[in-house]
Amino acid sequence: MNEAMRRFGRVAVAVAMASAQLVAHAQEAYPTRPVRIIVAYAAGGGDDAIARVFAERLTQEFGRQFIVDNRPSAGGIIGFETLSKAPPDGYMIGVAGANITVLPSVRKSLPFDAPGGFTPISQLTVTQLVLVVHPSVPARTVKELIALGKRKPGQLAYASSGIGATPHLSAELFRSMTGLEMVHVPYRSGVIAMTDLAAGRVDLYFGLIGGITTSLIEAGRVRAIAVTGTARHSHFPQVPTLAEAGLPGYEMTTWYSMIGPAGMAAGPVTALNAALRKAVASPEVSKTLRARGMEPKSSLPEELRDLMQSSQRRFAEIARKAGIQPE
Repeated sequence: MNEAMRRFGRVAVAVAMASAQLVAHAQEAYPTRPVRIIVAYAAGGGDDAIARVFAERLTQEFGRQFIVDNRPSAGGIIGFETLSKAPPDGYMIGVAGANITVLPSVRKSLPFDAPGGFTPISQLTVTQLVLVVHPSVPARTVKELIALGKRKPGQLAYASSGIGATPHLSAELFRSMTGLEMVHVPYRSGVIAMTDLAAGRVDLYFGLIGGITTSLIEAGRVRAIAVTGTARHSHFPQVPTLAEAGLPGYEMTTWYSMIGPAGMAAGPVTALNAALRKAVASPEVSKTLRARGMEPKSSLPEELRDLMQSSQRRFAEIARKAGIQPE
């Protein structure tokens, strides 16, 4: 009997070890085929740029192709819907900015739950916006801009990259804190908004630091008044924050992250999180992101979930105070 029990024990241990090896092998094997990174916006934008930086790093890390797949339409809804319906096996993931947490406040109905209907993988960046004006606007400081707006109620026109986008909500937070009456002029993209600002068709814009915004500031075609974070930005150390320029309590930042469909398998989430955190910490990626005006910042999945939930609550409050009605 004792010998039989010992034999049974040896078999049980062998089976357990084999199972553990199979599980470990399965985890190590991910991915075994190309992975698609869904971008819910057109090529050339911030989401697309971020996706391509990390697609290259993940391809190097895993030895499998990570392919950027742009699905632009309906303000990001088509791309996020595609991701939400993907199998949760890790072979379709997506880049999401803070805008995904705004959608519930500006859309009456969505074909997915945002942001709760997605699996958080890791935060990738955090960045500020910069308040810029056309050079013809007779204001060089925040206080001067506020005074101008109060002298000419309803005459200042501010651009946005679309209703509910971060530049729109940034301007609405500014408007609600100052009591200014301004005209909102929404555009299809930030590039078009900045182009019209440089042409003098609108007066001011809250633009993401980097890309065309930085280029136009450096070329003198628009003037930077203030940045939206809690500290000055390294690209424009001479430009004050809105808080220190006369609007205490103002703060607005945005971020990018990597997410997957709801219920994504733990193995791919763990592998991707580790690879993304390694990439964010690398000098090469950090340099690339900072050149684009972004600060590298990774997270654990649960930290990203908390960020998305808190962002949704904050943007919902800003939209409510601004009287933005879901469409």
